[in-house]
Amino acid sequence: MSETDLENLTDERLAELSQGGDEKARDELVTRYHPRVRAIARSFFRSHADLDDFIQEGLLGLLKAIETYDGEKGAFRPYSNTCVRNKIIDYQKKMKYGRIDYVPIDTIEDVTDEDPDINPEERALYEEKRREFRKKLKKILSSYEYSVMIPYLAGDSKSDIAGRLCRDVKSVDNAVTRSYAKMGKHYSND
Repeated sequence: MSETDLENLTDERLAELSQGGDEKARDELVTRYHPRVRAIARSFFRSHADLDDFIQEGLLGLLKAIETYDGEKGAFRPYSNTCVRNKIIDYQKKMKYGRIDYVPIDTIEDVTDEDPDINPEERALYEEKRREFRKKLKKILSSYEYSVMIPYLAGDSKSDIAGRLCRDVKSVDNAVTRSYAKMGKHYSND
């Protein structure tokens, strides 16, 4: 099967082919989901040194999802998101983070209007959680930190954010660091 053919297949079909030993199908799924894994990992990491480790663990979770996916039990995307998150959480436990100073931002950008795997009730719950989360962020972050963190948590790069806000990348990086410190302190006190 050519790469073009693989690009046109659903995630569910690619997982099925991968379970049958098709490495190209597995590679296509990993390529498709790498940005998603990165976004999920960002929602958990505490410092720049940790991000690569969290992404690596997330990718291991994605590979497990590909291996264990059962198409009869639902869509691949929500299943893979759960596997990625669970693997990252397991990693955190193994690293013995004594207290919770990461921010579980797993619902902030999970649901999009185009996501066919989410029913209207789930979409409404996610939207409510997103609103609550953003409301909390507005209370604990400065307006600049908030304007940096919302797109950053959605997966935008620091350089893209800096360009949009007409700031330098170091300023954005500092805002991210301050924001994580504030959010970690806030959430560990909840």
